[in-house]
Amino acid sequence: MDLTLGRLSGVLDGRKVDIACLVEEGAMPGAARAGARSAREGARSAREGARSAREGARSARRIAGPIDVALEGERRAGCALALLIAAGDAGRFDAQRFAVLPATEAACMSRMPAPWPGEPAWVEAADPFQAVPGLRPALVGDLAAIAAIHEAMIRDQRLRIARDRADWEAILAIGESDPSRRDPHDTLVWVIESGGVVAAYLVLRESPGSLRWREHGTMPGAADLAATLFWSALAWSRRRSLPRLEGWLLPPEVTARPLYPVARRTRSAPVLLLRPLDPALASLSLTREEECRIWELDLF
Repeated sequence: MDLTLGRLSGVLDGRKVDIACLVEEGAMPGAARAGARSAREGARSAREGARSAREGARSARRIAGPIDVALEGERRAGCALALLIAAGDAGRFDAQRFAVLPATEAACMSRMPAPWPGEPAWVEAADPFQAVPGLRPALVGDLAAIAAIHEAMIRDQRLRIARDRADWEAILAIGESDPSRRDPHDTLVWVIESGGVVAAYLVLRESPGSLRWREHGTMPGAADLAATLFWSALAWSRRRSLPRLEGWLLPPEVTARPLYPVARRTRSAPVLLLRPLDPALASLSLTREEECRIWELDLF
């Protein structure tokens, strides 16, 4: 198997931890596209290209030889955990003492055979940027607000991945603010502004046959905006003739009630697995996705 090894910064039960991250070839097909975007993105600022020595240590490299040997080196370098993103068949890694993390995915058809009861009328016919008050493409100046919303969303997770400003800049790569001029293969980043502040955000990506829901967040007390984000994405997918809307995590406000027919299931590809490297964490057990969710953008 072909694996690359990098490093992530995380928090486990309130303690900062370094995480060795193994990615199997083919497990994250979107990563290659994200890494080979337009020259505009490839020629990022010197700040992006000259990160600290810490960032250099996190850059991915191919590993040769047994996984255990590579992870022992990461343990000696201070990593407390190892995260493995596998293309499938988690059982192949039983010998390396990895445990599967609970993870789900969800999907829906962009358009039902008949109009769905309760669907806002504008979803079928209107531009969401015209129909939804405060909805607009994100700007560079929104990064701090987006990061704060995400931090609030993950605060109660036992295990979470930490992101700094440079991580956010690389993940979102906000550039063209006019959605009509965006490359359809670029990341789409939207926010809903309410009362002069960013109250919600959504990260999408168009791919062949589907609109990919990559991440969302709402301010505390503004969870109702998650449904608004969903309807906006659904309207966009119809305007772009994309038959499916799918992602690792569609809002619980959508999947937990009959807002729209959304199917949710255990994720089979990629599979996320975790292994403690620090002996003090040998008994670590994470059984609910809500306590250890790895967001799709954490891995880009």
